Amino acid sequence: MGQKVNPIGLRLGINRGWDSVWYAKKKDFGNYLIEDFKIREYI
Repeated sequence: MGQKVNPIGLRLGINRGWDSVWYAKKKDFGNYLIEDFKIREYI
């Protein structure tokens, strides 16, 4: 039996980005960006 690898996790950061994409108004973009970074760092 072989090892099973998640195809999304394998390619994440190489030739594929995050599946979640969000949009914000210019005044809110910086705050949302910092919050998103903290969440991804925690995960």
